[in-house]
Amino acid sequence: MIKRRFKFFTILFILLGFITLSSCGNKVNSSEKVDENATEKQKYVVELNIDNYKKYIDVRTTPYGDGYLIYYFDGTLSYAYYDNVIITYNRSSYGSYDNGINIGLSTGGYAKWYESRQTSCTVIDVTGKVIYWI
Repeated sequence: MIKRRFKFFTILFILLGFITLSSCGNKVNSSEKVDENATEKQKYVVELNIDNYKKYIDVRTTPYGDGYLIYYFDGTLSYAYYDNVIITYNRSSYGSYDNGINIGLSTGGYAKWYESRQTSCTVIDVTGKVIYWI
């Protein structure tokens, strides 16, 4: 008698499990709806230059070790593609000058550069494009 009930409930739970799993799959697929009124996203391409780069690139520094700074160049748009972005800067340290040092940003808009704390850096040129869709 107990074995029959055990078999019955085991088969019942297995059938209920299959029914539940198959109905969950249908619910997931049926919830994916296409909005027919949605408009197509518009593409924007921004040519970067010395006047507008601060809208799209954040430049910050943090101390590192003994006497060094880390310069971070972070793209402000996480959803954008930074195409061939080059930042050119002048560096002065202890009375000597290095002109035209280039740093290339990754396609995600990121770069990192180490300098001495006694070094002064000035961005003199920015080239490249920021491409995004909204």
